[in-house]
Amino acid sequence: MGIVQTIKVEEGKTFTASGRFKVEELKSAKLQFHIDFLSEPGKYVGASMDEANQTTNGEYYTLSTGGKVPSGAKMAYMYVLIRGNGGIGAGTIYADLLNFHYGEANSLGNGSFEDYSNQSGLADGWNKVAWGGAVETIAVLDAWDAPAGSKVQRIQARNIPDGNYAAIIQKIKVEEGKTFTASGRFKIEELKNAKLQYYIDFLSEPGKYVGASIVEATQTTNGEYFTLSTSGKVPSGAKIAYVYVLIRENGGIGAGTVYADLLKIDIS
Repeated sequence: MGIVQTIKVEEGKTFTASGRFKVEELKSAKLQFHIDFLSEPGKYVGASMDEANQTTNGEYYTLSTGGKVPSGAKMAYMYVLIRGNGGIGAGTIYADLLNFHYGEANSLGNGSFEDYSNQSGLADGWNKVAWGGAVETIAVLDAWDAPAGSKVQRIQARNIPDGNYAAIIQKIKVEEGKTFTASGRFKIEELKNAKLQYYIDFLSEPGKYVGASIVEATQTTNGEYFTLSTSGKVPSGAKIAYVYVLIRENGGIGAGTVYADLLKIDIS
């Protein structure tokens, strides 16, 4: 059982499809984000999918799949499915921000912050967090110098206490042992007793951390964007990851203003 949409595709092009999902219940069932490629109705030439078989503890996370559109494909059926898995199945899921686009693989949803519909200052598919009384002000801005598209995400924080931070965050699915590369473009306008971190926490389940990957910057960038990147292997046992752009206290009560764009994670 599921929902489906028919889309036009172009053979040979590199694609990424992603969506945000909250899995409330799965009983003898799994969630699949599934794409069937066809040359014409009824003639299948390939498929691509990602799936989940656990609930998400009330949170949304990103499923993604990608590759090259198969030879001969002219159309595709994009499904969100609840599929039986070992018995008479049942499930409840919530889906949002489904996207199919051509370009480099990306396990993040809305990593270029172009989708912005809620007027909260936070791009679609992302959440925010601030610890220890830090004051966080965020905004999606139209920017002539955006590295991708026309929008960037601003993260501004004040009064960050010792050992704390303010951040935007997205939860994604990962697979242990796979190689990953994470990158993003950042403009640092201000850092006072603070540093910027592009930070990934890997977990086997919520609350059980199995590793991390971090890259950081401690200086402003003179009005220019620059790239931060980190890479490695997804740790053993990891099934999910929290991806942060954060301003962390660094030697006193911290403050900072950064702009982020073109965040990507390629897992292969």
